[in-house]
Amino acid sequence: MYLLLHPEERVRLIGSCDALGDPVSNERLAWERAFAVQAFLMAHGTLISQIDVEIALPKYSEKNERDRKVDIAFQ
Repeated sequence: MYLLLHPEERVRLIGSCDALGDPVSNERLAWERAFAVQAFLMAHGTLISQIDVEIALPKYSEKNERDRKVDIAFQ
């Protein structure tokens, strides 16, 4: 894995959700998605110091299943 070979690199995980349902539940889901990816990366040797986690809440009130995701950005 790239991050194992390059410990100086960092990655940002951005959990997302759609706008359907309770906003508090949606925010929790976005965090859970991002932390699940963080746990996977750490289980495969990535250092916690290499990972930043944040969320992006939906801007629109329409259903969009494509927003149920985690984006990964190298910093």
